[in-house]
Amino acid sequence: MAGGGAWPSPAESPRTPSAAGPELAIVVPTLNERDNVGPLIERLDRLLVGVDWEAVVVVDDAADGIAEHLRDLGIADRRVHLGTAPVMTKRFGAHIGGGASLAHRGVL
Repeated sequence: MAGGGAWPSPAESPRTPSAAGPELAIVVPTLNERDNVGPLIERLDRLLVGVDWEAVVVVDDAADGIAEHLRDLGIADRRVHLGTAPVMTKRFGAHIGGGASLAHRGVL
């Protein structure tokens, strides 16, 4: 690995999913977690070296700008996807929306 460190550098990490689709899809329900989602993606990138993965971050009626932030993250890292939840009740929509996002993508 570059630099002799334990983790690969960002240049060594494939930031795009394979043509066959990911081995692992991670659904992350959120509510006002804008400041935490970037570090989470960085940790997944370090921990899942050698695994073809994607993250579907489901936004549930958030007011902190997380949806826009996720769109920017998704441009830089094609493994990051925004899932939107129908607004039903707090937090419950994230669970419904996560399933709907995956079903739409053919994961379920």
